[in-house]
Amino acid sequence: MKYRHISIFLLATIMLFAAACSPMRMGLQQATLERLLEKQALCDQMRKTNFKNNSEMIECQNNRNALEKSAGEYANEGAGRGNPANKVFWYSLAATAGWRSQRPQGMQDAISYADEGGKICDDNPDIQPGDCAYMYAIPAFVANESVATAFIDLNNQADNAAEGKPVLEKKKARQELYLALQPKGATRIEAMAATLLRDGWASLQTAWQKVHKLESLHQDVICALEINQERMVDNLNTLHARANTLPLLPGNTDWLAVNLCNDGSINPQTTAELNLAPEGADFTTLDDAGKQSLMQRAMVNTYCKWQYAQLHTTSKDCPRD
Repeated sequence: MKYRHISIFLLATIMLFAAACSPMRMGLQQATLERLLEKQALCDQMRKTNFKNNSEMIECQNNRNALEKSAGEYANEGAGRGNPANKVFWYSLAATAGWRSQRPQGMQDAISYADEGGKICDDNPDIQPGDCAYMYAIPAFVANESVATAFIDLNNQADNAAEGKPVLEKKKARQELYLALQPKGATRIEAMAATLLRDGWASLQTAWQKVHKLESLHQDVICALEINQERMVDNLNTLHARANTLPLLPGNTDWLAVNLCNDGSINPQTTAELNLAPEGADFTTLDDAGKQSLMQRAMVNTYCKWQYAQLHTTSKDCPRD
C-alpha cells in the first residue's frame, strides 16, 4: 500500500513560507520534527518486512511515542499564541506529528489539530495558503495512513500465525483476519475500504473545494495533494485485490461489473441473484457456503468503492514519481 510519504515533502514545502519570518524556536522545532519524520519513514520500511528483530521494533515504537508527545507540545504552543499565522504554524506541526505517530489517539488528535488550524484559516484569509491547504487535507491523509498501516499489520499477523506452515494455513489466517466481523456489521476489509473511501478519498475531494479557493497556492502543494489522492485510489484497488485472494481456491472474477454498484456501495437490485451474505454475518460461525457468500460480498463491496473513486478522480498534469 502507498502512503510514503507526503508528510516530509509537505512539511518542507509548506513551512518554507513561514521560515523567513519565524523565530529561532519555531525553526528548531521544525527541524526536530523533520528528523522524527525521516526516522518514521525508515520505520515504515522496517514494518513492511515485519521487523528483523525486537530492537528495531522497540526503536520504532520509541519514535512513534516521541511523535505523539511532540504533537501535544506543539498543540499547546499553538493554543498559547496570539498571532493567527503562528497558531496555524504550530497546529501544522502538531497535526503532522500526531498523524505520523501512527498511534490511534495521536492520529485522532491530528484531525482535531487540523480542524482547529482550518478554522483559523477560514477566519483569516491572509494566512499563507500553503499552510491552510495542509490543514484542510490532513484528515484525509490520516485516514489513508490508518488503513495502509492496518493492511501491513494484518499481513504480518497472518504470516506470524502461519510461520513454518503450508501456504493454505496462511490463507486461512488471512481469511480470519480480513473477514472478522466489525461493530457495524461489515467485515474488516470492507470497513477498511469504507474508511479509505469516505474519510480518505472523499474527504480530500471536499478539501479541494477549499483548497482551490486559495490564492497563490504553491504548485508543488497542489501536485502533492493530487498525487496522494490517486494513491488512495490505488490503495482501494489493493484492498479489492486482497479480497479476491481470500478464497482458498482462486476463482473467476469476470462477473464483477460496475452495474453491481451504486455510488460506491453494493446495489441490492442488481446483486440479488448473487446471494451475498447479509450484513452482520460472522465468518467464524458460517458453513463453507456461507463463508463463500461472505467473501463474494467483500469482493463486490471493495470493488464498488475502488471503482467509484477511480471513476470520479480527475487526472491532472502534475509529474508522477
